[in-house]
Amino acid sequence: MNINKIACLGLLLLVLALLVTTAFAQTGTTGDVAGTVTDSTGAVVPKAEVTLKNADTGDTRSATTNDSGGFRFTFLRPGNYLVSAAAAGLKTDVSKVNVLVGQVAQADLLAKVQGTSEVVEVTSQAAAINTENANLSATFSSQQVADLPGLGFSGGTLARDMQTLRRLGREHGLPTPLLDGAWA
Repeated sequence: MNINKIACLGLLLLVLALLVTTAFAQTGTTGDVAGTVTDSTGAVVPKAEVTLKNADTGDTRSATTNDSGGFRFTFLRPGNYLVSAAAAGLKTDVSKVNVLVGQVAQADLLAKVQGTSEVVEVTSQAAAINTENANLSATFSSQQVADLPGLGFSGGTLARDMQTLRRLGREHGLPTPLLDGAWA
């Protein structure tokens, strides 16, 4: 009976060993991406938001750099990835990374100063329009009034006065008098 127990125990250990090897083999089908985000002076950039996008499927993951500017994405399917990072006032270019099974792809990123942008809001107010009536008015300077010829009763003077009134009306966008007393 002792031999049976030993045989059963040996068989059990063999089955467990096969199961454990199969489990490890399944995790051996992925790779990692790791790197550091630094600025143009070489200083590390902590708390930068790092984005990793699978170029084939479009799947996206995000991570935040640690105090040493480091980041790591684990258990990635093999393939092509795009990685970038951003922090307050800093942004990196997009880098291409190829992830292989069981390998750690290195993706060190250089953060550059982002261009500043300024928003200028322009508002204007429309001129007030009188919607109650169609009256038009204009203000004439004292010089314009002084330039008017004297209003006489002769036909020539009256015609000259009417021409002057029409010219001033056109200059200011006002209706102009006609000879019969009507206004156009």
